[in-house]
Amino acid sequence: MARRFVACTVAFAVVCLLPLGRFVRAAQTPPSQEAVLGKTAPPIDPDTPVLRINGRDIGEIWYERALAQTVAELQGASEAHGLDNAMVREKALERLIEQELLYDLAMREEIPGLDEEVERRFQAFVERVGGKEEFERKAAPRRLDERRVRRIISRELANSWYVENVIGRDVTVTEEEARAYYEANKSEKYDHPEKRKIYQILAAASRGKEAALARLEEVRRRYEKGEGFGPLAREFSDEPASRLQQGFIGYRTRDDLPPQVAEACFSAKPGELTPVVETKFGYHLFLVTEIVPPEHRSFEEVREEAFEKARAMKLRRAVQAALKRAGRDAKVEVLLPH
Repeated sequence: MARRFVACTVAFAVVCLLPLGRFVRAAQTPPSQEAVLGKTAPPIDPDTPVLRINGRDIGEIWYERALAQTVAELQGASEAHGLDNAMVREKALERLIEQELLYDLAMREEIPGLDEEVERRFQAFVERVGGKEEFERKAAPRRLDERRVRRIISRELANSWYVENVIGRDVTVTEEEARAYYEANKSEKYDHPEKRKIYQILAAASRGKEAALARLEEVRRRYEKGEGFGPLAREFSDEPASRLQQGFIGYRTRDDLPPQVAEACFSAKPGELTPVVETKFGYHLFLVTEIVPPEHRSFEEVREEAFEKARAMKLRRAVQAALKRAGRDAKVEVLLPH
């Protein structure tokens, strides 16, 4: 039985499937991230096309929206660290292409009750923000109006309906697949000792002990005055990989770490810097931000979750395959510069 609509939160976090080099590009200045986040509005008609799919123009405002979504998604994610603005814009463009290709597929279907549901959700949204006048006041700086907001709602509803009722129609999960998901994720999610989310700043041994300790003391002083650990790691850490991730080294169990590091990290409270720890690499300061308690749950205890997660994985792969096919058949022109 077809599901009418699901919440507008279907994950479009599909793999970037469409190499941008295939597409035609024309000169046009993209909006800044600051503009997308609503601080200013770039001097450009929001309906100026930045993308053309099968002859249908996609206005600049939709690129702004995709860019804002991309920035929000990458905030705090390790994937974001080390990406420059051009790479973020490229990811946003890929997101927009995927969303619009999916919308193209969805709008070929007869979606029962779509117009009525769009109107119902639009009116509920207007009421939630305080009525029509308040909606217009808040929407104007973001260059939104009733037409554009209805289109946002329509696209999200149509895409989620298409994913669930067309792409996902035949996506089922066997007992064996659910158990395989459980086993693959057992140590991460269902059966593990206590873990701690850990960040570090390394002052390399090559600096010499006195200079290294002075460097870490400066880090401690600035952190205790309220500076963020991430920016401090980017400025001070001599460990390149974690520096790009604002010092983040992962969720670690006690057994994952050298004994002296484990002792320091598993004695620290969240938000508290450890004492300096010496290793063969140099001198470290660690920060614990989260404690994940031990988990010991059997497959039967998480059976429903395992089936749902396994199906979600299969559905994402099915969406990826559908977008690949759509990308091969579509004529896509990108009207943004490199």
